[in-house]
Amino acid sequence: MPSPLAHSSLLLAVAPPLRARLRALTRGRRWLFQAAVVFALLAPDLDIALGLVLGAGPFKLHGGPTHSLLLAGLFGVVWAVLVRGLVFPPRSNPPGDHLGDAALPWGWLWVIGTGAYASHVLMDWLTPGRGVGLWWPINADRVGSPIYLFVGVEHSNWKDVGHHALTLVTELGFAALMAALGWALARCVRPSDTAGPVRSGVTT
Repeated sequence: MPSPLAHSSLLLAVAPPLRARLRALTRGRRWLFQAAVVFALLAPDLDIALGLVLGAGPFKLHGGPTHSLLLAGLFGVVWAVLVRGLVFPPRSNPPGDHLGDAALPWGWLWVIGTGAYASHVLMDWLTPGRGVGLWWPINADRVGSPIYLFVGVEHSNWKDVGHHALTLVTELGFAALMAALGWALARCVRPSDTAGPVRSGVTT
């Protein structure tokens, strides 16, 4: 399955188009939002920690129920609620405080959280391995893709330096592609599409 490098690199495609909206936030809130996106991109791999807690080993449960597209929508709801409460301030701000204009609509937060989670599942599906629980709980069987787009990490063979070098090179290339996509999307998005009302502070 792809490493965290490949999964988290999708932030490079998401952040630039939202830069105008996030600009009204404090630096701390901007970093918190980006950290929340990275968490959503990596969230399906919480099954590694779950396996350790249950004593099954780190990779025994990996790729199972948490790697389900059907869970992505539910995760998106929870993620949107938490991010809206922790990152974006309420709209009822004191006069002169325009941070409320930075708040993303609930629908967009749900799309970002759901899309980030689902992207992880699909990337793992498109990588050689045991397959993933794509349709859990309707179907508990692991499903593998007929085609592969990623080399993936060999968890059971850490000494294969050549394989891991190839993984690193291909995932750095993927990260560069995501950065280019983010740059292109940022150029396509008009300021009025992402930012709140512009207040120059100048009266006429």
